[in-house]
Amino acid sequence: MRIGEFDFPDKCPEGCPFEESFMKWGQSAICGRCPVFVCAPCTDDDTGEAFCLVKPEDYRLDWAKAWFEWFRDGMHGRPEIIL
Repeated sequence: MRIGEFDFPDKCPEGCPFEESFMKWGQSAICGRCPVFVCAPCTDDDTGEAFCLVKPEDYRLDWAKAWFEWFRDGMHGRPEIIL
């Protein structure tokens, strides 16, 4: 999936430190801000319709850049995103 000038996978990349973590779920979970998690297409179980939580064109470009660099640089620590 493309957000601005950045390409992201449609699913969590192998080795993401948050994949099997408590950080994935909940109100303050880091994954709730990740473009892979919020912009990837999902399917509604009831209707079968495809949707995403945030459309890629509506995702913040400053966050996309921070996440892109974090993935590119080996997923160490946490991405630096400004709320």
